[in-house]
Amino acid sequence: MKLPGEARELAQARTTARRRACSAASIRALARDSRPSRNFRRVCQSGRRSAVCEVGSADQARTAVRRGCAAVGVRTWPEHRADLFEVLAGVCLATDAPTLQRDLIVSEYQVWEARAFGADAVTLLPALAEPGELARLAAVTEKAGMTPVFEIYDKDDAEVARDLGAQVTVVAGADFDDARAIRTSLPPTLLVLAEAGGDMALIGGPLLPRNAKDLAT
Repeated sequence: MKLPGEARELAQARTTARRRACSAASIRALARDSRPSRNFRRVCQSGRRSAVCEVGSADQARTAVRRGCAAVGVRTWPEHRADLFEVLAGVCLATDAPTLQRDLIVSEYQVWEARAFGADAVTLLPALAEPGELARLAAVTEKAGMTPVFEIYDKDDAEVARDLGAQVTVVAGADFDDARAIRTSLPPTLLVLAEAGGDMALIGGPLLPRNAKDLAT
């Protein structure tokens, strides 16, 4: 699957605007000075907890972890709110659980920016970039101390993620059957997060049960 070119152009434009306010050198310095990263992949693969919960505030993050979620996620795209990066920073400081930033990553600047705001993992989309570019962004993500999480929409995306040696993926926009079909095309050692049909549940805050262990994937 390929996202419309407008999505990439908009991601580049908003990144250019933020770079004017904080240079690449400055954002890397902030990333180096941020709190130590937490290993998103290791925590999720430990099997002790059963879900990753997407949240929109520090309070939601604390609730999610208290109810048993292994990690939390924050969308910084689309920007329907002006303070989404501040939300990300607050969530990262609110708990000891690792935080996944979900965004349209098209540049190294965005990777270092995510680390500067405290993220422990970021999404990389085969639908948005060519394999060579994805490999470079994944390497930068690991250099920054984070886990690259490949966000996939179909089997073509899954093939790219597999060929690039992905260890964690998010299956997006798929029902149970489609997610299971995608799962079977991936190595068993690769962790798959999905709303249904994955190895681990990916849920939104409003869907959070009283105990995340009640979730079945």
